[in-house]
Amino acid sequence: MRLVAALAIILAAQVARADKTFTSEKSATWDCSKDGSVTITHGNGKYTFKGTCKDITINGGHNTLAVEGVTTLTINGASNAITADSVDTITITGAENKISWKKSGGPGGKPTMTALGQNNKLTQTK
Repeated sequence: MRLVAALAIILAAQVARADKTFTSEKSATWDCSKDGSVTITHGNGKYTFKGTCKDITINGGHNTLAVEGVTTLTINGASNAITADSVDTITITGAENKISWKKSGGPGGKPTMTALGQNNKLTQTK
């Protein structure tokens, strides 16, 4: 129960600080130079993010994202598919997510990763 309460507080904080929140759009292209903090609060969407986002938080499931660049990627939902050209930090509390990236400014050229959920697949592509 404490874990659920803690996650609810984290999710509320993520939504509160977002510059752009997608709550019902099923697809969109977003320019991160306009608003660099993005939150997706629903599922089954398809998004393209141009430029470099400060942070992207996904609270829903079954979303597909194409990201040019993001400093911090947080995935609280399940069964999302994210392809990023560049990502520095990845935090996952959801399960069954697939994340691929080309490059990173993290240590050793890999993102700093924390994955608490199960069956998440993280791969580096060329």
